[in-house]
Amino acid sequence: MNKPLLIAVLLTLLAGRAGAADAPHVVVFLADDLGWGDCSPYGGKDVPTPNMVRLAADGVTLTHAFVASPSCTPSRAARLTGLDPMRNGAMLNHARPAEELFDLNADPWELKNLAADPKHAGRLKTLRTDLDAWMKAQGDEGRKTERALPNPQPMKKK
Repeated sequence: MNKPLLIAVLLTLLAGRAGAADAPHVVVFLADDLGWGDCSPYGGKDVPTPNMVRLAADGVTLTHAFVASPSCTPSRAARLTGLDPMRNGAMLNHARPAEELFDLNADPWELKNLAADPKHAGRLKTLRTDLDAWMKAQGDEGRKTERALPNPQPMKKK
């Protein structure tokens, strides 16, 4: 077990015993692929969350929380270690997503990915060219920029 995690666990246990009667009650919801707008207290209709609605009615709701990464594993690792994903070694614990192309009029549920269909190759090439131009205008050169990042290895023990 690494030292930062052990220290965090011990401090949590000690803090819980020290002022348990006076401590505020805090609930942290940690979920994968769940945006704040998906939950009932914030107007979401797809995922009913009646207990969250009850808690929100009795307390404070926070609308501007941020995560360390858009991917779940690096975010969880950052939460557990207190280290940025570049430092905790989990940053590249996911692959570049596959290309997707959907006809939302004919397939609103996005069940058929058209990216592999050769008759859409011209459209994909145009989309790639447009995306590359936009990224370059933002100062991002795609994979070249990714390769220029430092190698995110976990910090070594001394």
